[in-house]
Amino acid sequence: MTQNRPLTEYEKQKLSSFIDELDKHIGLGHGLEKIEFLHAEENRLKSLLLEKSPDVDVTGTLFSGGTPFDRARQFLNSKNQSTTRNHGSSWFKWLVIGIVSLFGLACATLIVLLIFFTPIVDISPTGGVRFFGGAITIDESQFQIYQNGQILKFQSNNQGLLDVQEGVTQLGFEFNNGTLRLEPSPEEDAISWQCSVLISGNSSGETYLPTTDFGQERMTVKLTQAKGLRCNIRYPDSMESVSVQGNNGQVNLTNSKVHLDVSLNNGTVDLTPADKANYDWDLKVENGMIMGAEPALESLPQLKGKIRLNNGQITIH
Repeated sequence: MTQNRPLTEYEKQKLSSFIDELDKHIGLGHGLEKIEFLHAEENRLKSLLLEKSPDVDVTGTLFSGGTPFDRARQFLNSKNQSTTRNHGSSWFKWLVIGIVSLFGLACATLIVLLIFFTPIVDISPTGGVRFFGGAITIDESQFQIYQNGQILKFQSNNQGLLDVQEGVTQLGFEFNNGTLRLEPSPEEDAISWQCSVLISGNSSGETYLPTTDFGQERMTVKLTQAKGLRCNIRYPDSMESVSVQGNNGQVNLTNSKVHLDVSLNNGTVDLTPADKANYDWDLKVENGMIMGAEPALESLPQLKGKIRLNNGQITIH
């Protein structure tokens, strides 16, 4: 069969119906791309019809490349893939621009620091450390932090005594961040404390004092307001139990011979029991290590030693 023959009226009608159906399935929009696709599809189908005899099934010839719905879906899928590739290319382009911009900003910042704040770090023989050409100075001898000659933070050293009321047999200590060292003292009936804390430079006249709460047979010493806390505390030897609750830092218990209940979020708990102190340990660390704990002797009176730590290490000497 040759393409020199014209389409029959029946073939023209079927071809027009196919193209109209295809147009409906594609839907509105798509502009010039849709027009070019419909025109190309019409020419393709016309060529297929002219290759066949007019007596051949026209519908079968038109549907040989897919129904109007199938052809519309192929067109729309090809457009979606093209759009996705374009979006991906645009995303990658802006990512590269962002990385290059951040690198340029970092280089510019480094140049400014080198020009105006040299040396970056300067350690003096007397123990002071200067950052950024002296913009920030830390004096280790007095633990003072300066910025452009003005004191930002300084270490305040305080000490005192806290009276223990009659009938109190349980002591509690609460702190937020810092280091707490506790040990019993047979010579004292009160709690003696020596604490160093960091205080703002505009509070030079401020002193630090812990607060206390009293309950039935219990006294709680609160150190939660202190920043940069480092405390040495001696408590009466007559106490029966000591509890410590903190957030981040270190808890050191020396010569311990009382029931213990220690809870710390992050840090270390270091404990040295007194001679002949027989502890029944209840230790738990969510993430970390437990070292040195030994089981209690059944033949001797036992003390409860409960320690809870989320992250860090418990060491029993």
